Amino acid sequence: MQHSAMDFAGSHRRAGDRVRTITIVAIDGNHFDIHEGERYVTRLTWEEMLGSIAEITHPRIGASRFDMKSADEHVERFIKYNNIIKYLKK
Repeated sequence: MQHSAMDFAGSHRRAGDRVRTITIVAIDGNHFDIHEGERYVTRLTWEEMLGSIAEITHPRIGASRFDMKSADEHVERFIKYNNIIKYLKK
């Protein structure tokens, strides 16, 4: 008998359980991106990726030290840090 991933994933769910889809993308075997919906974090090492997955999926922690941001939030952060660097170079 063949089973699909959904057979196992759905077998222990209860009504009202929150289902999350988290995608890990391996880049060149040395770096990893984590995506959940529109939020993501990029260029993590293997250890950082494992820690982030543990942190964002643990029911009592719920947040990662590497912020998951939307594309717009990543752009805002980039602009903010570029402005800080320009200010410091004056």
